[in-house]
Formats: sequence, C-alpha cells, structure tokens
Amino acid sequence: MASRGLMPDLSIVVDVPVALAAERRAGTRADRIEAAGTQFMNRVRDGFLFLARERYPQQTVVVDGIQSPDAVASDVTAAVTLRLHPQAKLGLG
Repeated sequence: MASRGLMPDLSIVVDVPVALAAERRAGTRADRIEAAGTQFMNRVRDGFLFLARERYPQQTVVVDGIQSPDAVASDVTAAVTLRLHPQAKLGLG
C-alpha cells in the first residue's frame, strides 16, 4: 500500500547464511530484528530468496554475500551496470 504499486527496476539481495551473518556481527549490539533469533532470521532469508527467485526474478539479482567485500561490490556494480546499459551484456557498451 505504501508504494502504491510502484516497483523498483532492480533489487539486489546480498545473500549471507544466517550463521555467517551472526559471526560477522559478533561483538556488536543486536537490534530488535537481529535479537529475534536464528529461526526468524532463516525465515526472513528464505522469504527474500523466494521473492528474488520465484516472484520477481526479472527485477532481482542475488549476490553471494559469502565473498569478500570487494567481490560483493564488484557483483553489485556489474548488476547495476547491466541494468543501466543492457548492451554491455553483448560487449557493445
């Protein structure tokens, strides 16, 4: 309702397994969502992946968040570049 039917041209999901995300957050104070627990976080992750792969595959790119920060940034940049310049996919850009 809040978006009044507007849809993004591109959504990027940086996918990180819940256990790894918890490791990366170690030593930081959990917010309300992070404090909800592993089962909740797994359901949220599964929901985002379902939306990305099943419901909105044309608008969504899933990036492997296990990679190094530089590799994730490179994948995100490539996804945005291809969306803005689709001819780049063909080597024409």
